[in-house]
Amino acid sequence: MENDKDFLWELNEWSKYASKYKNKTPPNESYVAYVKAREDCKCIYIKHSGIRRVKELYYKKKKRSLIDYCNICGRKTKLTWDHVPPKSVKIGDCAYADTLFAGEIPSETKYGKKYQNGVKYRTICQECNGDLLGKYDKCYARFIEVVNQSIESKCQDVLNGVVINPIDEEVTVEVQINKILRSILGHFLSMKAVYDKDTTVDEYLRLYLKDESLELTGIKLYTWLYPYSTIINLRDFATRGKIDSDDYRTHPCGMISIMNSYPLAYMISTENENSCCVDDIGRYSTENINDKVTITLHISTAYYSMPLRTDDGLMAAVKRKEFSWPANVSDDEFGALFVLGNDQIMDGSTIAIQK
Repeated sequence: MENDKDFLWELNEWSKYASKYKNKTPPNESYVAYVKAREDCKCIYIKHSGIRRVKELYYKKKKRSLIDYCNICGRKTKLTWDHVPPKSVKIGDCAYADTLFAGEIPSETKYGKKYQNGVKYRTICQECNGDLLGKYDKCYARFIEVVNQSIESKCQDVLNGVVINPIDEEVTVEVQINKILRSILGHFLSMKAVYDKDTTVDEYLRLYLKDESLELTGIKLYTWLYPYSTIINLRDFATRGKIDSDDYRTHPCGMISIMNSYPLAYMISTENENSCCVDDIGRYSTENINDKVTITLHISTAYYSMPLRTDDGLMAAVKRKEFSWPANVSDDEFGALFVLGNDQIMDGSTIAIQK
């Protein structure tokens, strides 16, 4: 959004609201809180864990015109379909999808709309899709293949509830980091339903993709182990958890976007989110596009970092993050109090399961 400070002010106000009505019925009859945002934004939708019933809100999927502005280069030209996650990452032939909050708080089930060849968005031109992202996606596909070979059994352990020692488990991978980062961030741009020339994050991402000599300094890019088959794509929103301190937080504190798919989920943020138990892969960025570096991925990122007190002191909690984290609105101790974003963001969100 154009003015992050105004948005985060609204976020703090709703944080007070959600805390006040936690586990209670909100006073409004619709059971969905609406607040008017700035004049350039129609409305902010918020759903929080105090809500007992949720009014059905079906956001219609809007297909972009064939001739429109490319989300990456900004030219008005013929648009093509971009797959998110990239088609080179072979995880299924089709997907059943819906918007993230289509009437109910998300559950990992089968969704209504069928997408052939996976989840895709008609938002970028052929040049940006094939020539730009195409060369980076090949590198990203090799990266995911290596990662999957290394952590496949660990993902299954996480899903099966096998008690492991997440603190000591890690995987190291040698990668062409700058190409991988541009592949990931390029798809963050393409999965936005509208061309946004005013958002600071989007403008920085375009600049980063255009100039291969830039280090990633304008935003933070994080990843965590994601053992689920569900895909979640959501841009430009904010959330808060019930545990929020300097050392331990269950949820991010900045303006964020997420791209969740097996075996790794990603989050871009305007703030430092290390206390949420995520790996900062943006920190490996360099100025040389062809540089190879060794990055470390921690199995512990599949879990919350909230401490549990035992007879021996403090230890990491063995509680895995939900598939919808950090948009996991619920009454649970680890659930988000709310998810906050404007109508275009909610309309453009995607939750899908591959088949």
